[in-house]
Amino acid sequence: MPKSQSNFLVTRCPPDEMLWAKFLDHLSGLHKHEVGFLPRLAYQQAIGLGRVFLCFENGDPCGYLIHGPPKRQTKIYQVVVTDDCRRVEHGTALVEAVRLVADAERAHVLSCHVAEDLEAVSFWKEIGFQITGERCRRQDRKRKQFRFEEQRPGKSLDLKDLRAQLRESKLTALHTFLLKNNPSLEKVNFQRKATNHHQIILEPAEK
Repeated sequence: MPKSQSNFLVTRCPPDEMLWAKFLDHLSGLHKHEVGFLPRLAYQQAIGLGRVFLCFENGDPCGYLIHGPPKRQTKIYQVVVTDDCRRVEHGTALVEAVRLVADAERAHVLSCHVAEDLEAVSFWKEIGFQITGERCRRQDRKRKQFRFEEQRPGKSLDLKDLRAQLRESKLTALHTFLLKNNPSLEKVNFQRKATNHHQIILEPAEK
């Protein structure tokens, strides 16, 4: 029998802060051992700043990612995907959305911290992040966290050279908005496997 197709999209979180903060709070609570605790107010603030991406499957939210301000070191604070969606690369699509934002701002490094006992360690390695250090959280000094980093093109190239490299390397359409001077609403196809068809929608965050 042919494999069923999995269609989903990633988009910046809508500005209804109270509603979506409840969703983030609920989903993070189900995975508290993996992502730790953030107060609901922190989720509201992140949404208001345009630093939350949501993942939808058949119209239903199934994951999110929170990142810091896009600057030289752009941090990823939380990535959560529901258990039934973890095998079709929803997490990868969320990270790709942050890569777009980071590259547009010429970030040098993307980084995150992951506890050593989580399956997520393999995920970050698989998508190209490298372990560059470790630490222990104050709440649990016996639980070590790895620091993962990924070097971005903006570290070694100026904007003109970066655009030229993207043209020559024939990267996926996911990066084409970098070649535009004024990206407005962008809809970008994201495809990792023949059986999965995804879409990332990026809207500039209001400042």
